[in-house]
Amino acid sequence: MSQSMYDHLRLSTSSSIRLVSITPGYPIDELECQMTVVHDLASAPAFEALSYVWGANNGTVGMKINGEKKYITSNLADALSRLRPLPSPTEVQALDDSERLRRRAISAHNAGEEKEKNVWGAFACRINELTFEKRATRSLLWIDALCINQDDKAEKTVQVRMMRKIYERADSVNVWLGVVPHGDLRIALSITAQALANFEEEYLYAGVEWKGIEPETVGDSMMAHGFFLQPDEWAALSRFYDWCAYFKRIWILQEVACSRSATVFANDFQMDWNAVGTAALWLSRKGYEAMCPSLQIVASLWTLTKTSRQEQSTRKSLADLMLETVQSQSTDRRDRVFALLGLSSEGEDPLLQALINYDDGSEEATFIKTARYLLDKLQTLEPLSLASSQIAYPGTCTWAPAWRGQTFRFKAAYQRTSGSKVYAASRHTLHTCTQTSDIRVLSVHGFNFDTIIFAGERGMAKDPVEGSYFREIKAMLEINKSAYDPAELMHAIQMTYTAGVNEILKPGPSDNDYLVAGLAFTRYWLGMKPQSGMSTDQYRRAAACENRRFVITERGYLGLAPEQAKQGDMVAILYGGELPMILRAIDESGEYQFVGESYVHGLMSGEALDIMQDEGRVLEVIALR
Repeated sequence: MSQSMYDHLRLSTSSSIRLVSITPGYPIDELECQMTVVHDLASAPAFEALSYVWGANNGTVGMKINGEKKYITSNLADALSRLRPLPSPTEVQALDDSERLRRRAISAHNAGEEKEKNVWGAFACRINELTFEKRATRSLLWIDALCINQDDKAEKTVQVRMMRKIYERADSVNVWLGVVPHGDLRIALSITAQALANFEEEYLYAGVEWKGIEPETVGDSMMAHGFFLQPDEWAALSRFYDWCAYFKRIWILQEVACSRSATVFANDFQMDWNAVGTAALWLSRKGYEAMCPSLQIVASLWTLTKTSRQEQSTRKSLADLMLETVQSQSTDRRDRVFALLGLSSEGEDPLLQALINYDDGSEEATFIKTARYLLDKLQTLEPLSLASSQIAYPGTCTWAPAWRGQTFRFKAAYQRTSGSKVYAASRHTLHTCTQTSDIRVLSVHGFNFDTIIFAGERGMAKDPVEGSYFREIKAMLEINKSAYDPAELMHAIQMTYTAGVNEILKPGPSDNDYLVAGLAFTRYWLGMKPQSGMSTDQYRRAAACENRRFVITERGYLGLAPEQAKQGDMVAILYGGELPMILRAIDESGEYQFVGESYVHGLMSGEALDIMQDEGRVLEVIALR
């Protein structure tokens, strides 16, 4: 579509939007839309919004908007085809008999004419099972790729700031998952139906408090839950969620969470979003996310849906949202921040609103400003946990999260059950920032406590027989200096490999908890499946060293450090940090790069503070770049 199209449909105010209506047609017909301008969102007619993944730019499909040609991604074309209303009987009658029969035959073939008996009828159906009236009626639509002039960065900035209001104002949000393997979809629907039945029986009808249910061991409860499934069927469920790139997209959090209601579309099926979300949450709470990790993403999204329409003061903070969406993805890395502002308790803060600016070419400036805002607000170094992979990218600011690579965090550090935290390396001291003239330099208070003298291989990356596990054990036993009593060394080894937590991310009350966790880790590391009676959460938590390195320090401490850590790096205790931080000196400048957070056994409750006091050390100002 030419620039002149948007010139003729200019947005006259900061509250104006564009809407489109899809011209009725059959699957073989070219997609066509009519676009109009609504000058004030508050007085907009009834409309629905589309939530989807843009998809790759290769493989575009042509369509017409107000008679002008525009090329869109194939995924958007698939979504519009499913949402396109059928022609009215009058329009169909205007066609000659042969053309009318041909189009109906193709439409029936694509959608599938035969109704099937199924267990998901209460929450899902094929689109062709809908009545003609329901399929023929479709309100106006708001679609970001069409309704925003993507080539006008100033307009895009204004419209993105309105996103929450647009999705709140929409009567409904249509969620397009994409075209997925048909067999996997049917299995996913069947498992969803069983999970919903279990939820209704256990909670809805019994009146049991949902949040009070303890996690169960999957090995013992699978049959009781009605899942008489083979491993390949669980694999199909995992493929379904993993196939759907939609659930990994950062913008869906705002688009779906702010909606009044939502309908999910995949292939030629449509599903009730509440059913899909409830089932995912039930499965996640029961431990099945170990078999399908993406369930946790869907469950979190559904939970967020239930809380996002609360008063702004009761919403989650931007920091919490960023920490909870570590695995989400976006094409423009700045959207990792922009997409969450409308959901956060600080979303209306002018300082944060000003960050949304696609006309500003500096991505790094956006990330640094966001990090500084969070550091000042929280007075902790928690945001730095999201920057543990930054040092792998030369020339970047290492302490400001920039979403360049996958981030692996010690989740137990950020659990706030009963207001307490698992780790307290700095004894919950507050971060105080010293202003610097260089925005890329962060000054923090603390001290360098120790130095890494041994760094093992990246955890879980090698075959166990040829990997570093046994070499690391051997290195530990051969060190001349140890911070631990000899009788406690094996205990320290086990606790280090499990990051010192049990299956529910809390310190175990007895040695037995760590013995079980250590056994779970060993079984995981050897590629063995969990035994009956071992909770899947315990099984997963035991793999704390994944994508980290086992390290030994000069003082004889054992730890788990980021995979980028190496011999010679410093182990620092910084005020506001719940864990010891790994730093790397920058030549003779006196500045340091931030490598990441670590678990160091024996330093997780503030012991280093006492040692520093005994040694007469004073607090230092450490500059991170």
